[in-house]
Amino acid sequence: MYGLKQLKNINDARVALFKKTYKFLDNDHTFRLPKKGIDGSALPPCKSELYEHFLRSCYIAQIWSHAHLKVPITDEPSNYGWVEIDNRYELKWFSGSQLPTSINQITIQHEKDTSNSDSESETEGDESNTSQSGNRCLLCKHEKPNVKRNASTMEILE
Repeated sequence: MYGLKQLKNINDARVALFKKTYKFLDNDHTFRLPKKGIDGSALPPCKSELYEHFLRSCYIAQIWSHAHLKVPITDEPSNYGWVEIDNRYELKWFSGSQLPTSINQITIQHEKDTSNSDSESETEGDESNTSQSGNRCLLCKHEKPNVKRNASTMEILE
């Protein structure tokens, strides 16, 4: 998929292409952009966008497959990735929410390591828990430094 033969999930392929394009500097925890221009639209669509596009493509193919009939039989476009607004059909770009509802949905929260053996056995099978403290970025899995911020202004507190 998208030149990444080992990946079967579209969203995983998007992450791999993003990581390939945007490099992460280990020394100062910042992203480095390549010197040439970056076009964010070059990333493939996410799974929900691709699904709606697939539905629209199926609808158009259905219209053409019945084009030889005197009275073509078609289903409602609203069942195939279109939305009717003011007696006009417009694209339904994706289903679901556009943005995460919380920052916790895009970062991994790790609990501090405890020496209690009971807590270690509970988290043994969970890959998201590690013995390190701090947050990990879901996109590139790097360890982010523990930075305290003012919740209302997002200013860094020292």
